[in-house]
Amino acid sequence: MMIKEILDELKINDIIELGCGDAGLVDVINPKISYTGLDISPTQVKNAKKHINKINRKNAVIYQKDILDIINDNHKYDAALLCDVIEHVLDPEQLLKNTKKVVKRGGYILISIPNESIWQLIRLLALRFPPRSPDHLYAISPKDIEKMFPNVVKKSFIPFGFTSRFSLIRILLVKND
Repeated sequence: MMIKEILDELKINDIIELGCGDAGLVDVINPKISYTGLDISPTQVKNAKKHINKINRKNAVIYQKDILDIINDNHKYDAALLCDVIEHVLDPEQLLKNTKKVVKRGGYILISIPNESIWQLIRLLALRFPPRSPDHLYAISPKDIEKMFPNVVKKSFIPFGFTSRFSLIRILLVKND
């Protein structure tokens, strides 16, 4: 998995996942790294806590919280994950600004975003309507991310076919300077 490979290269002690869902990504994070997950959904938080207990991850905590309201002055993380979450929030720009505030200067923010146009095409070909996923409020592009975070240190695309131009998921690693 590309996210695991990227995280394994980073020198980090703790990480926060914003919009953690069922905390499935905790499985690809080195067990020595402390993990904090936030999600607004009580159902997802319940599932995430079950998952954390099932895998017996002692240095992981899950909280129910609206990720648009995060501003944590008490603790700054070495890294943050925003994986397939930006397109679901009412104010993507606010989420990105807040994420910068909870990550240490020099820390990392790993962002994955769907390639909306490819997913819409797939939904159309599968006769799924509407073509745009109903729970995606915005279509975010790598250029949108680069405007907000000029220090993109790595870009990876999970390809669809033979070219990254037609990627399903785009992953960007930015340094929080």
